[in-house]
Amino acid sequence: MQQDDSLREITERINGWIADREQYPNPLNFILPAYETMWRLVAVTVAHVYRCRGNTLHDIVTAFGQNPTEEQFQSFAEDGQQPSMQAIILEALRLHPPTRHIGRASDVSWWKKLFVPSIEIADIEAVHLSEEYGENTSEFNPMRFCPSHTQGRPDLFAFGHGKLSCIASAWAPMAAAVMVANMIEQMEGASFTLTMGPQIGGRNGWEGWTVENERAGSEYVGC
Repeated sequence: MQQDDSLREITERINGWIADREQYPNPLNFILPAYETMWRLVAVTVAHVYRCRGNTLHDIVTAFGQNPTEEQFQSFAEDGQQPSMQAIILEALRLHPPTRHIGRASDVSWWKKLFVPSIEIADIEAVHLSEEYGENTSEFNPMRFCPSHTQGRPDLFAFGHGKLSCIASAWAPMAAAVMVANMIEQMEGASFTLTMGPQIGGRNGWEGWTVENERAGSEYVGC
């Protein structure tokens, strides 16, 4: 049986995208075997950028791809009138949190367990769609993360909260941004044609989405 080297090839290719290896010493090795969460974030971000192609998001992603630094990641262009790459990623995380509900066991006395639920559930999705994050929260709008709009607003709960929050929160947004920028650059430089579907993300959000490689004559269909 011929060994499938797909994972090794993908790992090597993505490793080449990490610009600052000292700050980001190949963290993707920890999650590639269970790649779903990171790639879902990358996929929905790419989809939103293409759907908003008439505005400046595409230019922001391209500029970041040419200069993938922490400063460029956080920079709001045009005197704060255009979102940063970080804001684009945060908005994707707000609308598509990796975990929509988080459960924790209640720490109560044994006799209270008769009256108190044994598990507490945090509805991350409901919080992210609440008015705490501004108006029209079902719409993709990275400018809601402009510093002038975030005063008094809670942080995102995409990575949980407190001492049990996900350790990926420190590096995953930057890593996803690098992957998004490189993916869009590769798609536009290799004769790929993307056809958009009516929705983005979720169980049925990729119906109607296709990516076609005109040179190779192959097509990748969303499911």
